[in-house]
Amino acid sequence: MTPDAIVRLLRKHELWVAGDPRGIRADLSLENLAGGAFIGVNLKNARLVGTDFSGSRLAKAILAHADLYGANLTSCNLTGADLSGADLRAALLKNADLTDANLMGADLREGALLKPDSNDSLAFVKTDISESKLDGALLSGANFARANLQRSTLVGSDLSRANLEGTRLQGAVLIGANLASASLAGADLTDTDLAGCNLRNADLTGAKLKNTNFANADLTEAVIVDVNLSSARIDGAKLVIPISAMAAQIKKAFDDHQLWLASAGQRGQRADLRQVDLGRHNLRSIDLCGADLRGVILADSILANARLIMTDMSHGDLRRADLRYAQLEGTNLSDADLSGACLAGAKLHSIRITDAYQRPTGRLWPTNLCRAILVGANLRGADLRMANFLGADLGECDLCDADLTDANLIDTNLAGANCVGTIFPSNFDVRSLVAVRKK
Repeated sequence: MTPDAIVRLLRKHELWVAGDPRGIRADLSLENLAGGAFIGVNLKNARLVGTDFSGSRLAKAILAHADLYGANLTSCNLTGADLSGADLRAALLKNADLTDANLMGADLREGALLKPDSNDSLAFVKTDISESKLDGALLSGANFARANLQRSTLVGSDLSRANLEGTRLQGAVLIGANLASASLAGADLTDTDLAGCNLRNADLTGAKLKNTNFANADLTEAVIVDVNLSSARIDGAKLVIPISAMAAQIKKAFDDHQLWLASAGQRGQRADLRQVDLGRHNLRSIDLCGADLRGVILADSILANARLIMTDMSHGDLRRADLRYAQLEGTNLSDADLSGACLAGAKLHSIRITDAYQRPTGRLWPTNLCRAILVGANLRGADLRMANFLGADLGECDLCDADLTDANLIDTNLAGANCVGTIFPSNFDVRSLVAVRKK
């Protein structure tokens, strides 16, 4: 096709787009336009099936809703181009520059196109968007299902609500990208850089996460099921890890402990998770009664309604942990750090000791909070009867409506604590609280 014929066709297409009866919709399907200059051209709704644009300059081109099925856009300059709603299935975009391009609602699913090759036979062409540059691109709602985006860069791109199911993103760089509500189920994110990304409500079910970088990413309410995060980088990330995503040995320890509890110690094994890092994990309603959790890291974890009766959590890191309504009767929390933790409605009262025949012995085993740090913790409505707070720091904590009957408060710091409605031990001088506040 001669350059003159191409220019004439583009003019007629512009008239067609404008609704002028003299216009004709452009059909450049299977044409060889490699290396062409199409900067700012208007090919909205054009038929461009299998067209070879390789190496062409299409910066700021208008290709909205164009049919680019199987088109060859390899090494094209598409910076700032409008490809919203375009059909890019089976398209070749390898090494293309789509910086700041608009691909909202575009269809980039894997596809295939049969087209003549140099030997006059039919070649099978599959979608390839690998090594492309999509930094700052608008890709909201785009469909990349099973597409090849290996080693592409999508820094700061908007991929919110995008379909990336089964997409190959190995080695891709998506630093700071918006992937809110995106579906990444089954995607291969091996060595993918997602640092600082917004992944709120994203679906990562079954995704491959080997060496994936989630540093400082926001994964609030993201679906993380059937994945292995053992080699992923999650420092600084807003992430709550479900049991299903934990390391195999941790899940086995939980399973063995449940069997141990159910069989009264005859089968299974008591969980020994000393100094194990379980920070940012979702352990809601878990039963770890009697487990050995000395020095465990549970910072920012969810343990609401958990059963932790007679568990040893001494020297544990439970900062900002959610322990609302948890059962902690008789638990050892000595020297533990519970700064900013929420224990509203939790049960930390003493537990009655029984003999081998489950008969009452008349003895009580109090919860041990000696030297524990509870600065800024929420203990509203907590049952703290007979709890041992010897040398503990409860500064600025919320003790509103908490029950501290018969608790040991010797050398306990209560400076700045909210004690409205708090029930103190009968021998406790409430005036000491006033004195502390005056200081």
